[in-house]
Amino acid sequence: MHHPITITDYLRDTTLVSTLLIAAGAIVLYLMACRKTNVVSKWPYVKVAVIYALTIGAVLLVYPVYFTLFGPGHINGVPNSPQDLAALHADLLGPFLPGGYPWLTSTHFEMVAIERLTSSAPMYLGVPLVVVLAAIVVWLRRCPIVLLMGAMLAIAFILSLGSRLYIYGNDTKIPLPFIILAHLPFFDGLLAVRFSLFTALFGAGLLTIGLDECYRRLKDGHALGQSSPFWRKLTATCVPLVVVAVIAIPLIPGAPQPATASDVPPFFTSASLNSIPSGSVVLTYPYPNAISEYEGFGAFAHPFVNTIDTALLAQSVSGMRFKLIGGYGWRPRPDKEAYGTPTASPLKPASVEAFFDTSFYGIATDAQLDLLSKSDLTSDTRQFLRTYHVETVIVFALGKHPTIVVNHMTAAIGPPVRSGGVTVWFHVQRRLAKLAR
Repeated sequence: MHHPITITDYLRDTTLVSTLLIAAGAIVLYLMACRKTNVVSKWPYVKVAVIYALTIGAVLLVYPVYFTLFGPGHINGVPNSPQDLAALHADLLGPFLPGGYPWLTSTHFEMVAIERLTSSAPMYLGVPLVVVLAAIVVWLRRCPIVLLMGAMLAIAFILSLGSRLYIYGNDTKIPLPFIILAHLPFFDGLLAVRFSLFTALFGAGLLTIGLDECYRRLKDGHALGQSSPFWRKLTATCVPLVVVAVIAIPLIPGAPQPATASDVPPFFTSASLNSIPSGSVVLTYPYPNAISEYEGFGAFAHPFVNTIDTALLAQSVSGMRFKLIGGYGWRPRPDKEAYGTPTASPLKPASVEAFFDTSFYGIATDAQLDLLSKSDLTSDTRQFLRTYHVETVIVFALGKHPTIVVNHMTAAIGPPVRSGGVTVWFHVQRRLAKLAR
C-alpha cells in the first residue's frame, strides 16, 4: 500500500450517525409530549432554528461527508463487521464498576475490568452520580425538560448496552433494542457502547438543572426558614459544591495520562531527508502494519504496539515527503468485501514482509517459518524493490533484530549510509540497475 493514509466510511461508526439518531428520538418524544398543546404556535422559532442549523451544518459537513462517502479510498460498507462489533459488548454494571483509571479503584476492580467489563469503560459514571441523577428526576419530575432528559438518558443507556444484555460479563441472552439497529443498513456499523456519550451528555444536563434548582431554592430561603440572607447564600453555594465533590471523587483519575516526546530519529528533520526524492516510495523496517498476525502471542506483541508504526510518525514529521509501503488505517479490502480492514495490502513476494516482521518481533508463526524456509530472500527482496519502485530503504534501530535486517539489505543492494539515528539506502533503483548488468 503506497498511500500514507486512507479514508474510510467513518460516517457509519462515528458520532454523527448516533447524534442524528438520538436527536430524532428526542424530537419524537417531544412531539408526543406536546401532542395536546399548540405546537403550531412554536413554528416561527422552529423554522429559524432549523434554517440556522442546516446552513451551518451544510457549510461544516457537506464536504467531509462527501469525501468520506465518495472520496478516494472510501469503503463501500462499514469498516467493521457487525459480528466484530457485537464482541465489543457493554455491561449492565459498566456505570458502577470502575476500570483501571479512577483514583479509588483497586486491583480487584482492575482485574474485573480486564476480564469481564473490557468494553464498558466509557460507561462508567460512579455510584454517587447515578444516585444523584435518579434523585433529580424524582425530585423535579413535574418539570418537562427533566422528564425529557431523563427519558433520553435511559434510551441512550439502553442502546449503549448493545444487542444482548450482559451482566458482570455473563450473556443473559435477553435481546435489547439495539439488535434492530445492528441489522439495519447504514446503522449496522455503529458500536453500541459509544452511545454512552449521550448517557453522559444527558446526565450532565440533568445534573446542571438539579444543582441550579437546588441553589435557587436554598438562596430564596424556602428551605431554610428565617435564616439571614448571608447564611442562605452561603448554604446555597456550599451544598451544590459538596454534591459535585462527592460525585467527582470516584471519577478522579489515578494518574495523569502519560505524555512522551515523539521519538523520531533526527534524520527526518535534517537536511539529509532531501536525499529522498519527493513523492518517492520508501520501504521501512519495522514494516508498518496492524499486529493481528501476532495476537496469539499475547504479551510478546504488546511491548511493540507503540513502535511498530514509528515509520508513520516519521512520515508525518517529514511533511509527508514520501510514500510508505505498509501502514495502519481503515481502508477497503482488495477483494471488495463489504467491510474494511486496518491491515496493509499483502505485497509479493510475501517473504519480505515476513522477514521484516519476524526480525522485529523475534518470533514467527508457523506459516512465516514455512514461507521463509522456501524463499530465496535476496532475490525476493530485489524483486520486491523493483516491483514497487522503492527508491529508499530505511531501517530503524528497533525491535529484536534490526542488525539482521541491515546485514540482509546490505547483501541484497549494497552498503548503506548511517544518518540521524537510522540506516538508509538511497538510490535503490540505481543500485538494482547496476546489479542487473
